Order: sequence, then structure tokens, then C-alpha cells
Amino acid sequence: MLKLKTISLQKSFNIRDYSVFCRFIDPQERIHVYSGKRINALTPLVFLSEYNVAWTNKPLVHPDITVNLLDQERQLYKTIPKKRFNPFSPYSYKKAWLLNKCKCALDNGFNVPLYIKHINNEIGFGLFARDQAIPPLTPFIEYTGIIIPSNQNPESAYLHNRTPFRDIPAESVKTLFRTDVDAEPAGNYARYANHSYRPNASRILFFHEKSGMWRIVCISNRRINQNSQILFNYGSRYWEKRDVPVVL
Repeated sequence: MLKLKTISLQKSFNIRDYSVFCRFIDPQERIHVYSGKRINALTPLVFLSEYNVAWTNKPLVHPDITVNLLDQERQLYKTIPKKRFNPFSPYSYKKAWLLNKCKCALDNGFNVPLYIKHINNEIGFGLFARDQAIPPLTPFIEYTGIIIPSNQNPESAYLHNRTPFRDIPAESVKTLFRTDVDAEPAGNYARYANHSYRPNASRILFFHEKSGMWRIVCISNRRINQNSQILFNYGSRYWEKRDVPVVL
């Protein structure tokens, strides 16, 4: 079982509490941000002070998340009937292959260069491929944030990120989750990807046995050229309580 990072913060998570967050920062980490007609490499502390977002490439566990909640999810996952693998279905093989790629990427790390760029005041920032193109069906980053109790997040990231690659029946989805991921105060490049009805990437949600928790991995749907924006379809559920999105 992987030891997850735990943050000892108050419920009102003060992202500017440097003394608490510093111990989770990789001093070698650099966040690439397009600014002033060039891409600047910022340290996590500089990024935190300028953009008010704590940078983390691994899940941070909220203090309200207990071992009991995570154990409940592990037990629920074991008891839910899984969709059977069909040896005669090319789709079943593709699903198994993609899930295996995502798990390997989580275990071995992602090595796809990315950067963020401010597009305009209406859209805000966007996520772009840096230095090289991203091949089709390539896991390129994990969607991270603070792992919180699911009852504290009515705008569930886990439910928004439903994909056809998951092996859980749709009727069982809402009963599975005791936790959720909140990328608003903390996260990585994935939190800056915008919505499109013609996405070039998808988020795959699956249960990662090695860490014993749900994880979301971003994967390219097709080739994403260098300096092209990375876009996801957030899904209709996301826009039920929001304004009509800007079409990209």
C-alpha cells in the first residue's frame, strides 16, 4: 500500500500557509507558464504566491479523510459486480489495454512536457502540449487535488469524470464513492484543461489497487500537436448548474 500524503490543515484550507505546504514540495519541480511571449519555469512556491494554487502531482489527503473512509471504498469496490471481460470483443481488449497503460503511467511516472497559458479573461488559462506532440492514446498526466469526503463536494469530480472505460455498472456508481478530489485549491496541469465538444483528450477514472483509492488519468484521444491546446468534454452534468460554456 502506498503511503499517501496527508495535510494537517483546518477545514478552511488556507492555501497560502507556506509552512504547512512546503514539506510536500519537490524542490526540483518546475511549472511551465507562458508569459511575456515565452515559457517561464516557476518553482511551486512562486506559482503558489502568484496564482494561489498549491502544486501537487500526487493526491493530498484532507484531514477529514480517515483510514475508515478509504477502507470503505476498498471494500465497496470488492463487492460491486464487475463487467465481464469478453474475449470476443475488440472493445474489451482495448479497455483492458488502456487501463493497463494508465496504471503503468501512475506507477512509473508521466513524462509528457506541458505548459499553461492565459487565453483571455473569459476563458482564463488553458493547457498546452510543450516541446513535442502527444501520440494518440497516451496517458500524459494525473488529475490531482485534495482528497476530501464526498459529502463535502456536491460538484463531484468522480461523477463528472465518468468514462466508458470503467468496469463498474452505471447503477452502482453513486453508491461507490466515500471520497472525492477537489482541484480548486491544489492540483497540477490537469486542472487547467478547458472544455470542448470536440475534445482531443479524455479523463479515465478507475480504482488503483496499489494505492487503494480512485484515481483519474488524462489520456489523449488522438495526436495532439506541439503547442496545441488540450481539451476535454466536461459532460452535461457539469453544466447543469453553470452558464453555457464558451465553445472551443
